[in-house]
Amino acid sequence: MSTRFILMRHGETGNIYNPLDCSISDKGHNQMRDNGIALSHMPIDKIVFSPLNRAIQSAFVFSVASKNSKVKYMVDYGLVEKRFGKLHDTFETVERIEKQATKRVVQDDELELLSTTKFEIKRTVKPVIDPSLIAKLEISSWHPDKEKAIVDEYGCEASAKVFRRVKEAYENLKVVNKNKTIVVVSHGGELTCMQAIIEGKSFENVCNEVRLKPDYMDTVIKHGEYRIMDIENKCKLELGTEHIK
Repeated sequence: MSTRFILMRHGETGNIYNPLDCSISDKGHNQMRDNGIALSHMPIDKIVFSPLNRAIQSAFVFSVASKNSKVKYMVDYGLVEKRFGKLHDTFETVERIEKQATKRVVQDDELELLSTTKFEIKRTVKPVIDPSLIAKLEISSWHPDKEKAIVDEYGCEASAKVFRRVKEAYENLKVVNKNKTIVVVSHGGELTCMQAIIEGKSFENVCNEVRLKPDYMDTVIKHGEYRIMDIENKCKLELGTEHIK
């Protein structure tokens, strides 16, 4: 029996660049449910997921749909989405709106006016930086020279560092889960790293491929998609619900 890693990206959220730890949308819920049904025939030993809410929700929706009652769960902080630093900073404005409410109280035939103050709290959460900058950072992720300026300016996590922590997470999972089937629910960049690591590629290998193939990033796992990887043979067995010949 071989070791298999099912690399699964969390369900769609409706807002790729939501600065908060957002939830999956109805569509994302359906995507993960469909994945669970599609893979219900496969014995799954463990589901490992990023600590972000969208990954946790996706993992449990998938698990329920797969009807695998013996599965174990594990959160792995090495699978968290890249930290975008100031690009994901948010600010919250709180407006206190005073409203005067007048009450009429009749007591002992005398009319008394009581004034009370009520407060309404209005919260507005907005990203500080234009999301297009985050998109720009993602596009430059595999071009260290281009990425450096943005990383330095905004305090983002460099892709090479992401690659190293994902590799460490993968190596640890591989050691303790030999001959088992593991579902890894994470984010696009992190799953791209893990697939490359399983295929025996280094960070430099991926950077070179990106330079040679402009459409390389189109191969990143989309929301709600999965890839079944055979660890020993370093290859893909299935993509989504479509078997690869």
